[in-house]
Amino acid sequence: MEVQDQKIKKGPDPLDVRIRVLVAVVLSFFLAFAGIADALYLTIEHYQHQISYCPIFGSGCENVLLSQYSLIMGVPISALGVLYYLSVMVLMAFYLYRKTKVVLRLFVYLATIGALFSVYLFYVQWFLVESFCFYCMLSAIFSASLFLCAMIIVWSYKHILHN
Repeated sequence: MEVQDQKIKKGPDPLDVRIRVLVAVVLSFFLAFAGIADALYLTIEHYQHQISYCPIFGSGCENVLLSQYSLIMGVPISALGVLYYLSVMVLMAFYLYRKTKVVLRLFVYLATIGALFSVYLFYVQWFLVESFCFYCMLSAIFSASLFLCAMIIVWSYKHILHN
């Protein structure tokens, strides 16, 4: 009889996990930077009392950004977006510096909240305002991408939320 080598199934190579996590973190850092630029542009436009040019959806930006849903307690949602993306960027920079699991755990929670809020804002644009804002949709794409990066981290490093 021929003895066959049986491959013992083991977990992923720790180096592969670290590389996937590092790629997701770096990508998240740059997505957050792009999100800051997008949200900051809308925030500046708001405080300068200007209407953003909407390159795709015609008057959609105007309809969305002047709607009653564009402010939360007098603060433009875009300003909250700046804080959200800045928080993500700081967390990713801190992780690159210290490599602590708690930072990744916070990022996963923050990205999940950001994605859920983006789904809510998409609902508002579609069903309540009945217009779409190009910059708001771009922010939703950034937020969904950050959520995907967070899921890559969870899938790559499954025990992160349990330790």
